[in-house]
Amino acid sequence: MAGIGHVDWWLQILYQCIVLADSCYWLNSRRIVLVSIMCDRYSFVPGACFAMDSTSLPRVNPYESPLHDADAERRTPLPEVLKAARWWGAMTVAALVASVVIALPGLMLTARLVLAYAGLVVADYMDEAWVSLMLERLDIVSKVHVVCRWVTAIFMITWMYKCHKNLQAIGNEALDSYPSWAIICWFVPIMNFFAPYQVVREIWWRSNPDVAIASPENDTSLVTCWWFAWLSMIALVAWSNHIAPDSETASDMVWLEGTNFLIFIATITAAVLLAVIVVKLNRRQLERFVAVQSDLQRAEVEAEDGQPIRDATKLPKNEAIE
Repeated sequence: MAGIGHVDWWLQILYQCIVLADSCYWLNSRRIVLVSIMCDRYSFVPGACFAMDSTSLPRVNPYESPLHDADAERRTPLPEVLKAARWWGAMTVAALVASVVIALPGLMLTARLVLAYAGLVVADYMDEAWVSLMLERLDIVSKVHVVCRWVTAIFMITWMYKCHKNLQAIGNEALDSYPSWAIICWFVPIMNFFAPYQVVREIWWRSNPDVAIASPENDTSLVTCWWFAWLSMIALVAWSNHIAPDSETASDMVWLEGTNFLIFIATITAAVLLAVIVVKLNRRQLERFVAVQSDLQRAEVEAEDGQPIRDATKLPKNEAIE
């Protein structure tokens, strides 16, 4: 009987956890507020743990202004344009992950070839047939990776376009460029070496959740590191194509495969950094949108109370409502 009592006690604990979790507010149906029951607060007395009535717990959205939390009619739904950017961002991250997974075998193959050509690793099976097999596998990996890179480019450029369109929805009016430039800049010769970086950098700082301090002087080191890795990859590919026709000796092949090894390193680095940027930027735009809506709601409340307020629509000038 004592064992049954303990089981019943833990079942009640589990039931209360479910009730409390159900009373939490889901943010955009994607984020759940985790609830932990601190039974030691009630001295581990089972009855005390169940004394709380779940209906008394308010449904609180931590990203919404407390002034309007009780007023469900004034809650602003997430715009479709933000949802579109989040979807394209998810597809971009998935493509980037696939690109990294495909690049890893190429990284290992080039490493083995460099060690073999340099004579650092020697084995009986490392003959001309083995080298030809490694080169064939590397060629297959490279072709598959090129296809994956084009698919990733489609997702990524579309995501950039959607994020740029979001800038107006999250409180920006006077932009440095049009949303269409987020697509065109990749295909303009010479300018595609720096214009995409400028676009992503602008989207990054204009999506700062802290509206009061959003400015071009904000830290964009993550975007800079990604673009440096991308340009490094392009430079290494150009150098590899330059030396490939004249690579005949073992020494030449060391340089060639060593360059290819660095290409895969730069590719993986750029992909990882871009994936981090996509995730962070989508989150920043969501938080910025909620912050802008909170300021607008606060302005409405102050207007109803007859207090002198500043126009909340002046947020594009990166000024917070005082």
